[in-house]
Amino acid sequence: MTQDDRSKTNLVLLTVDALRPDHLSSYGYSLKTDEALDPFRNKIAVFKNAYTYSMATVRSFPAIMASIWPDLCETKVLWQYVKKLDIPYKARMLAEIFQDHGYHTIAHTCWTNFLTPGQGYARGFDDYVGISREDHLPPDSLFNSFVKHTIYTMRYCPSKKMVHFFERAFHWLRETYNALSKKNLKQPVGLEGRNCVTVTNYILDRLTALEPNKPFMAWAHYLDTHIPLNPPEENQGNRDKLHAIKRILNEAILKQKPIRHDLMPVLLDLYDRSILHVFSQINRIFKFLERRDQLKNTCIVILADHGYGFWEHGYWETPPEQFYDESIRVPLMIYHPELSSGMPSIEQPVSLIDLAPSLLNICGISEENTFFGESFVSLLQEKSSVDPKKSIWIETIDDSHFYCRIKKQSKIIYDQDGGRFLLKLNHQDRVDSLLESEQKDFLDDLKLYERSKREFAEKIKT
Repeated sequence: MTQDDRSKTNLVLLTVDALRPDHLSSYGYSLKTDEALDPFRNKIAVFKNAYTYSMATVRSFPAIMASIWPDLCETKVLWQYVKKLDIPYKARMLAEIFQDHGYHTIAHTCWTNFLTPGQGYARGFDDYVGISREDHLPPDSLFNSFVKHTIYTMRYCPSKKMVHFFERAFHWLRETYNALSKKNLKQPVGLEGRNCVTVTNYILDRLTALEPNKPFMAWAHYLDTHIPLNPPEENQGNRDKLHAIKRILNEAILKQKPIRHDLMPVLLDLYDRSILHVFSQINRIFKFLERRDQLKNTCIVILADHGYGFWEHGYWETPPEQFYDESIRVPLMIYHPELSSGMPSIEQPVSLIDLAPSLLNICGISEENTFFGESFVSLLQEKSSVDPKKSIWIETIDDSHFYCRIKKQSKIIYDQDGGRFLLKLNHQDRVDSLLESEQKDFLDDLKLYERSKREFAEKIKT
């Protein structure tokens, strides 16, 4: 172990699927859903206006882990519906850079369909758990492995409607089975233990196995806050009723239809208690590092890949053509021991495509021309060099190619394929009038932005 190793800053990256900031007490929520952070809150910077680069896990993680946009990710399967999926070979993954600088790298993706080795998400990790690769876990049975791969493959049916049907139909069948049999089947065969406790146990086990003072980068992805919701503290006395209600909720989400008003509090309660459960596991990581005297040189980052619509604007989940805050605004909290105590919340809008270069800066790693995004780490300092007028871009590629620009507390949504403006939303997500001068300013900004994308893409693809 060298002196350089002992002085390096460790990194723990905690991504929580479909987590909305407006359901966290750190962001003003009335319930103490993330009170597990309270002992460490004086060293946590809270970014009040962080935005995913694209909605849905498959589109958001290229920006988080490689600081590239989803259109740059190409699929190898011609008949696969979700196009442009795999991380390009020449793109640098965050873990690869940490590994090159002597860090031991660990990841548990909770067997998430879109974070697989085949898509590039295992690149750079010494220890990795996900679909088709499970380092340091007991060998799977042939049947369980077959089921895992079948579930993964079904997620890439040619038709989007078929994808949604298979995914949500399973949820509906499971809840129906639970209601009729009075059992509590939570996961398909082969995916038992797909929860935040399993993920956290693996991360802590691998950290325990490291030699003392070995620098590390660890990534844990939590799925508990994504539908279907199964928090462990369910009231056993109302179990039958709860299963029946959850079946109704899953069917409503499957069919994209509203639910009865009296069921919405049940759904939100399940969501909040799932958040509480996830943060209890995050607290375990903090306390583990504190006991080992490693918290003093570790940066811990908590964020979501995207939000989740609860029918506020007539949809569930994250449809690609919607840019309301419940879908695109995400929590971003950064713990660092050198942060000033009681640091105020950061109001400046930031994008998750800028996260990877920021983390390299925080950990003192120098990499030139590696990422498309730009570091916002100066926002953690007294004098920020980040342009307060900087545009935040959000992009979705599905049936159509949409851009959303966030600037001066307003959003302008543009259909790139159709060459037309869709709408303008003010800071309260209410439709606002779009002036001709604003349209021109947007198109000028978009032209510059697309030029920078083309220049970066040439480096990746050549």
